[in-house]
Amino acid sequence: MITGVFIFLLLLYFSVLAMQQFNGELIISPIMGVMLGSLYDRESDGAEIYHTVQVVLLFVAFTFTWQTYE
Repeated sequence: MITGVFIFLLLLYFSVLAMQQFNGELIISPIMGVMLGSLYDRESDGAEIYHTVQVVLLFVAFTFTWQTYE
């Protein structure tokens, strides 16, 4: 149990570092219910490409967003 929490916090820490490196943002949202899953979305708006990665673990959703340029 403690190992799982430690690994989760370590992954969250590296995720925050990656979002700082790529000038992205991390959104943490509570879920009313229980969910497991992931989502990747890519939208293009001219020269900018918006990326979204969402990971849902039980009661919490982590959404990572960043943009790149062509």
